Formats: sequence, C-alpha cells, structure tokens
Amino acid sequence: MKERGIPLAIQTLEALARRLPLHHPSYEIIKSNLAKDKAGLRGEQSLDYYLQELDQESFGIFHDIRLTSSNYPFQMDTLILTNHFALIIEVKNISGTLHFDQKFNQLIRVSQDGREKGFPDPFSQVSQQQKRLQDWLNKEKLPLIPIETLIVMANPTTIIKANSSLSTQKLCHANRLPDKIRIFENQYKQEVLSTKNRRKLQKTILKKWVPANIDVTKRYNITKADIQPGVICPSCSSSPMARIHGAWSCRHCGTASKEAHLQAIEDYFLLISPAITNGELHRFLGLESRYTAKRLLAHLPSSGMKKTTTYSLPR
Repeated sequence: MKERGIPLAIQTLEALARRLPLHHPSYEIIKSNLAKDKAGLRGEQSLDYYLQELDQESFGIFHDIRLTSSNYPFQMDTLILTNHFALIIEVKNISGTLHFDQKFNQLIRVSQDGREKGFPDPFSQVSQQQKRLQDWLNKEKLPLIPIETLIVMANPTTIIKANSSLSTQKLCHANRLPDKIRIFENQYKQEVLSTKNRRKLQKTILKKWVPANIDVTKRYNITKADIQPGVICPSCSSSPMARIHGAWSCRHCGTASKEAHLQAIEDYFLLISPAITNGELHRFLGLESRYTAKRLLAHLPSSGMKKTTTYSLPR
C-alpha cells in the first residue's frame, strides 16, 4: 500500500521558506503556494478517517500515486483498487459556496463577501486521469478494469451547487465517501480480477510509481547564492546556530540541540543537490573542522573514495 506522506513539493517549499531572505522577489508567492499545497494535503488527510472503514484485505488504497502514460506523467490524489473496479478520487479542500458549471466546464467559488473566483474544473481533471490510467494499463499489458471517478470535498462547511445529474453522482462531501463506495460495489458485481491478480497489479503500480522532479530554481528564479546557509534554530528560526562542545547553540534564544544540523542537510538535498561532499557540508554549515563534517555525515550512504566521497539520502 502506498501510504500518504508529505509530498516532495511541500517539503521543497518549506525548505525555500526557511532558506530564502524575506526580501527575495519570489518569497511571497512561495509562501502562498505553500499554504495552498498544505490546505490540499489537509483535505487529502481528512479522507483517511473514512478510508479506515474499508476492509484492507479487499481494497488496495494508494495515495499520491504518480505514473507515466505515453511519456506524460499523471498523478492521482487517491486510487482504490478492488477485484471489481478501480476508483480515482480527486480531493478538493475549498471553502465557501461552490458552483460546478458543467455547461462551461468550470468551478466557481463564491466567498462570504460575495467575491467570485474560478478554479480548474475537477470533472475534467479526473476524466483526464481516468483516460491516462486506462492508457497506462494498456501499455503495461495489465488486466483492464472498470475505472470510476469521484470528486470529494474535504471541507464539511462547503456548500455544493451543481446543474447536472453527473455532479450528484460523481461529487460528495468526505463523510459520504463510504456510501459512494458501497454504491459502486453494488453496481459492479462481476469480479474482473482475482485477489492474486489485484495484488500483482498493486505491486506493479508501486514499482512504476514515478516521483516528481521539482526544479524550484527555475520555477522561482532562484540561484544557489539566494539560499541562506547555516543551521537554523528549531525553536526561534534564527540562524546560524553555533557549534559548541558537540551541540548546536542558538545565539538568539539559547536553544541547544544535537540534531539541528539534520534539517540543514535535508534542505541542502532538497534545494541544492541530491549529493554532498565533506567540504560542501563544511562550508554550508559553517563548521570549523572537516572532521566534524565527516562525523555529521557518517549516518548517510556514501560512494567514492577519500576526497571524492559523496553522501546522499537513503533510498
């Protein structure tokens, strides 16, 4: 089962928010995008409560699955596999009154103050995901299975307004998700996959899962020089912390930590390079000794010899 973790995009934006100076031209848009992505993640996580009701032996549940079809990557918030059908779930965490206009394929949000804002049509999104998944199954020569789609509104206070019968069938609040799944179970009585073949399909999906390659430097016009080095205090976010007697000490609030450098190393991997040398860590953390840098990297996988040794995150 593909568990729901913190998406790489959010991890990268969080690292940027920590490391960019406040006056950087892209700082505000990064903070805004981070807030949007976190709201989306909270919406997806709210589904987990209702998905727990499903029999884990009969349902294969995947989160944030990203596959490639015809050289085009596509991602699904949640994918559910059964022996009878597959279900793609697109989660939206949007407050206010939502008008799903199927005539013009648009979603309009009306806020409490009466302002309107347009969003991409989620019905078009899941329809595209459905086609991509069908193509992927064909390409991989895997058993074809009926694929259903569902749009789930995570915010319980959201008011839904729609002008088509399709909307009522393919759209619901999160608390109605178990009911919708039962409807699909009653609709698809014929077994298309044996349990053995379904589990083989689940393993293939996990094997073919493709992580997103996010180049934030191009997207936000960031150079290596923009990224502030040093160890950031986990308590007050001041930097750089000083290395004193085997621990990190904050000059601002007095916090002491033996592990504060771990976040700095992870930030380096997220923002600068997937690999780091002893010398690069020495400079990035502002260490006085290369031997200290070597000790701080000892827990990571390494390759190369002596001065050419590089370290990376565990796979």
